[in-house]
Amino acid sequence: MIKINKIRIKNYKSIYDSNDILIYDRITVLAGKNESGKTNIIKALNTYYNDSFEDEDIPTKDMELNPTIIIEFSILGDYFNRKIGYTLLEDEKEYTYTIERSKNIKDKITGRLYDEIQKGIKNEIRNGNNSEVRTIIETIQELVDPDNKLDDKEFLNLLFEIYSSFIFNSGEEKEIIKKYIMSQFKIISTIKPEIENKITQLTEAILKDKLFKDINNIFNIIMPEFKFFDNFDDMIPDEISITDLKKPDFKIKNRGFINLLAFLNVTLEDFTKEMEEISRRPQTKLDKYSDNITLDYQNIYKQEKLKIALNKDGDKIYVNIYDIDDNINPKKPSQRSKGLQWFLSFYLMLNNSDENAILLIDEPGLYLHASAQEDILRLFENNLNNYIIYTTHSPYLIDTNNMLRVKLVTNDRTKGIGTCVENKYYKCADLDTITPLITAIGYNMTKSPLEFGGGLNIITEGVSDRYYILAFLKLYNVIEKVNLIPSQGARVVHLLVSIAIGWNLKYIVFLDNDQGESDARERLLNLYADKNEYNSHIFKISNDKNTCIEDIFSVEDKKKYNIGKNKKEKLLIAKRFYDNVSINQIEIDDLSETTKHNIKNIIDIITEKV
Repeated sequence: MIKINKIRIKNYKSIYDSNDILIYDRITVLAGKNESGKTNIIKALNTYYNDSFEDEDIPTKDMELNPTIIIEFSILGDYFNRKIGYTLLEDEKEYTYTIERSKNIKDKITGRLYDEIQKGIKNEIRNGNNSEVRTIIETIQELVDPDNKLDDKEFLNLLFEIYSSFIFNSGEEKEIIKKYIMSQFKIISTIKPEIENKITQLTEAILKDKLFKDINNIFNIIMPEFKFFDNFDDMIPDEISITDLKKPDFKIKNRGFINLLAFLNVTLEDFTKEMEEISRRPQTKLDKYSDNITLDYQNIYKQEKLKIALNKDGDKIYVNIYDIDDNINPKKPSQRSKGLQWFLSFYLMLNNSDENAILLIDEPGLYLHASAQEDILRLFENNLNNYIIYTTHSPYLIDTNNMLRVKLVTNDRTKGIGTCVENKYYKCADLDTITPLITAIGYNMTKSPLEFGGGLNIITEGVSDRYYILAFLKLYNVIEKVNLIPSQGARVVHLLVSIAIGWNLKYIVFLDNDQGESDARERLLNLYADKNEYNSHIFKISNDKNTCIEDIFSVEDKKKYNIGKNKKEKLLIAKRFYDNVSINQIEIDDLSETTKHNIKNIIDIITEKV
């Protein structure tokens, strides 16, 4: 399998320089607000693969700028060797390489892979049977320079130079090869017919050689397919004319239907022949196709149980979608919800993609509700092996367990720097950009009653901190309006603080007095005009160094309530302590004086800020 390591885009639409987009995982999420340039990143990668740069891609129409995209890949030696049919690389090693492609300059390929392939080709040439080619080369050499004869080393070097010059060039024309051969023999002017004839023979011999053909195919091996899913052009049509199936532009204009045929494992040509038969056989085939797609689709899409049917009537093939318990009232795809249309078309596209294809998806699930968007995430995670790059501003398409996948896309038009990408999701302070991350990280409005609101908002370092502070409030009978919002660690607390500031809410933050607090301080200080403002909002659980919320409890209380013993179960222990306080199994007088004193310090801060 081919991996992507990093991407850089320059001078493409709104992107002057994206910075390196680091790919840490099989799935990459480009998150950001509308008009930030997320879609332009996806389009740039599609342009890169198809080598389809246009003048309109140049930002600000400055024709001196050259749209350029640079991608670093890596490939396993075993995968490459199997694809090319030679052992040019070491099976167990991974080889990196960079392909730079731009509008005005020829493709540039660099990296360790290039060097190792050259070594492998040299060995293949050295060990191969090159007698026919050698005879022709020696004849040319004698005609060009009768006084010199090629020794073995010179012959192998010359042949290697000719072959290796085409390592990453697929489909070169004969004339280009001939000119290159002439340059190797230092022939730069009009040549005698007998020499030209021999060069033509040499060109033909090289073109027929299996090694040369395979070398010419290397670029196709190392450049993975990029598959761009368009929300609209890939939709399933309501109907198709059998006459239209034969038109030369059918595949381009009907990508959704082509994906459907690919899913059914039938070519357009074979499908056309089947539909032209004058018998009941076409409908029999369609019924079989319908059953296959319905069964497979139902295993993925959990929102609705549907049956998909293809029906023939005269020159038309109709696509009908039935509810699972209704065989009488079909609906056309266009009559179903946009979400269903999207999911069905998207699913068919996936099944028409090579397992090594890199999937480029702009705003997946745009028309789907929250739980259906989570189906998309499960599909990406569990049913696919492809590298996937998608854009979103939906919190439901951000997996909070894999935040390193998230890249934040910004476009500060006031500074004129265009679209940029931040690899560290927690480094962006723009509220509109990070709001979906806040929703995904701190709380999820569809799953949790937790939310910012009126009164005092208390942001905690984690969920266990939240349960302890809830318990402390109960123990001291604090009944004022308080909202507790847990973060997922000190490093991302500033994201929740950003939203509190942006929404002009009353809030405070409690942090452990440990390394996490030190890590959080710098990011939090960037949010405030001065340190006094910081000190009025940010508080430590304890003034003692290297302490966390569990250290509020005395040694005897820790032992009594099993607090801090097992770090893996700290959340469960905190929840259990809160539950016991809630049902009055634990009361304030059950705690030691040390514990009560420490809790009172926290309560005093809260009541002062309420």
